[in-house]
Amino acid sequence: MNTARQLNEHGSALPITIFIVTVLTIMVTASFTQTRNELQLAGGSTDVVSAFTVAQSGVESYIGMDHLVRPPDGDSMRVNVAGGYADVVAHVMRNDTLNRNWTYVIRSTGHVIDAPAGPEPQGVHTVARFAHWQWGEPSKAAAWSSIAAFLVSSSLPPGVVPDTYVSGVDACGQEPTIPGVRARSIPDTTGVTTVGNPPTIEHGSSAPVSLLTGIDWAAALTSGIEPDSDSLIPSDTTFKTYRIAGNLTAPTLRGTGLLIVNGYLHTVGSHFVWDGVVLVGSRLLANANDSTVVRGMLVTGLNWQTGAPYDDMIVEGDPIDVRYDSCHIKRALSSVRGFVSLRNGWLDHWSTY
Repeated sequence: MNTARQLNEHGSALPITIFIVTVLTIMVTASFTQTRNELQLAGGSTDVVSAFTVAQSGVESYIGMDHLVRPPDGDSMRVNVAGGYADVVAHVMRNDTLNRNWTYVIRSTGHVIDAPAGPEPQGVHTVARFAHWQWGEPSKAAAWSSIAAFLVSSSLPPGVVPDTYVSGVDACGQEPTIPGVRARSIPDTTGVTTVGNPPTIEHGSSAPVSLLTGIDWAAALTSGIEPDSDSLIPSDTTFKTYRIAGNLTAPTLRGTGLLIVNGYLHTVGSHFVWDGVVLVGSRLLANANDSTVVRGMLVTGLNWQTGAPYDDMIVEGDPIDVRYDSCHIKRALSSVRGFVSLRNGWLDHWSTY
């Protein structure tokens, strides 16, 4: 009996061994499968994050581009970035031509490409951003463009002439010489020194002067420009954009950037010195004791475009110095053409429009 039981016990060892080996094999296989799935999941998560980065790079690249004109509805492009590419499409969401207010949604779909894995994207993600299109930049029609008449005051005392100098020669030395003064009419320039190519141009009417400035005044006064401030910051040298509602009486001041004044600009105090571009709806009243200086470009009488009140430009006895400077103009206008992202206007997972 003992011998038979030992034989039976020896016979059961093989099935038990096979069972144990099978269980171990299943466990090892399950472990490998789980590890592979986790690796695939981790890789997929990495690809999704990478696709998000590519998509974000695409939309930011498009917004930051130097668009020469306002993009049409449906404008599209492919932006190649490290690790893949982004397909960017811009659609007009709001087209308020009356107020020159254009709002876009810019959609960017990022595709992650892994060369060893083949040409198919390993990850895809879409983001979108709402942005506002700014109106653009004026042309360089003259150092001083007056859409109204350019007059020398007849009320000056006998023997007193205006100490006014206007030059269309580029003080920066980068661009060709432009006209000194361009205006609707210039009946007399006695005592006013003008330099340029030509020194003065008289058009006989306001329309051609307005057209040649390239300025959309209605847009500049509304949503066509996003100003940095609605009041002047004295001695600021960072070339900000200022938009002043109504008239502006400027005391002793040195400023830079783009200055937009809806009404008239009245300079008082010791001096007024501005590096950049000055756009005035009505006229410049230069009463600063030492000088009123614009180093860049000056345009007056722009309210003619909108039918708002404006006056002829009357040059009186206080000194005025206007000198064309292409470098100051470029810095002043660098932020007024192109897209500006709207606050809280970023969206994730915007796949279609």
